[in-house]
Amino acid sequence: MRYYSLFLQIFIAGVILGVANLGVEKLAKTSTANQLRDHCEAVKNPTDIFLGNSLAAAGIDEEVFNLQNPKRCALNAGCGSTGPLEHYLIFEKTTASKGGTIYYCFFDTQLTDERKADWDTLTGNSALAYYFNLQKTLELSAPHDPVKMLRLTLVSYFPIFYERLAIWAKIEKLRRKLTAIGVPVQEENRFGRITDFELLEPENLETFAVLLGNQVKEKVGLNIPVSHLVKRLRELECRLVFVLMPMPKLHRTRFNESKNWQSYLEHIKEIARANGAGFVSAIDWVEDSGFADHLHLNSVGAKRFSQKIYLESDHVFPRK
Repeated sequence: MRYYSLFLQIFIAGVILGVANLGVEKLAKTSTANQLRDHCEAVKNPTDIFLGNSLAAAGIDEEVFNLQNPKRCALNAGCGSTGPLEHYLIFEKTTASKGGTIYYCFFDTQLTDERKADWDTLTGNSALAYYFNLQKTLELSAPHDPVKMLRLTLVSYFPIFYERLAIWAKIEKLRRKLTAIGVPVQEENRFGRITDFELLEPENLETFAVLLGNQVKEKVGLNIPVSHLVKRLRELECRLVFVLMPMPKLHRTRFNESKNWQSYLEHIKEIARANGAGFVSAIDWVEDSGFADHLHLNSVGAKRFSQKIYLESDHVFPRK
């Protein structure tokens, strides 16, 4: 009888877990990552692909870019709250044309920072790593760590774990609505609460300067996912352009006018040249009126940026 009770409890727990997994999996079907995957697969043979996080997602207006030349087809493959690993996987979901141009949109030290990729960070939009290409995810995030590789593989069978933010996001929205009762409403845009984006900037100038100095001194190269992207694009005979995204004047003044930053920028340009890639600094292309918050362009800023990056792309890689 005791064994019967134990097996019954295990069975009930398994059923509950199975139902929960199905529910979370269904809930995640309309996630930003899944919508982006569908968009990447829907745009056939794009000539110009833009990769990056929410700065790229907000900054590229495909229609404005395409209006410059009907023979060009832009694909905005930017996805908020993602890093280089996810950007590589997103690119693999596109139908890139041979000889096309890929723009890797970045800010600050995103190209050289090694970002932790494990089950506790690969969630939210980053959960796309599990179902876009698990094998490549393991190769890029745990090449010499069998324990981590096993952990990520096991987690991949349970959407309730890697898509857990699909649930918590709704709970958090409800919590914020309740706590906002009777207090001034905090401004939001399509990426979230505007004040939250201050947290994505460097903590302070001093620590940022030290980080820049160390990376230049140690001649830190591209992080692993970006290095693999460069190699993959070379195989496909695609052009690569690193694009330093527009920043508001306050950010530029605080973080992008120091000697350490200029040295770091020269370091990145040298890396680009060594890899046969182009480099475009668009950091001051858009005035503050073209920003929706501390980092993201609004629709007016996106149109301005999309028009200018089209013109600049022909200067970096002249087309016949």
